[in-house]
Amino acid sequence: MTLYKKGTMHIRFHNEELLERFNIYCSRGKNWLPPNYGKRTYADMPQEEQAVIDSFHGNGEPASGKERYAEILAKRDYYLQAPKQDFPLLTN
Repeated sequence: MTLYKKGTMHIRFHNEELLERFNIYCSRGKNWLPPNYGKRTYADMPQEEQAVIDSFHGNGEPASGKERYAEILAKRDYYLQAPKQDFPLLTN
């Protein structure tokens, strides 16, 4: 991680799976991914949702993200785990 005086920071990930997990978590939080992401197979999604998957996991071409999305579903516990809400509050 590199911090800059202007208030920005750059993070480098060496673990590609962790980077993808981070991207999925953030994209779901911003509602950039379909609401059924991780709940349905690619074949069970409407074309509009498939197009989002193809642009997120592929190159934008039809069915280009299908294989990677199937890999994510296979490791659903790792990639789609809900954030923990039981962090203790820091107090003085």
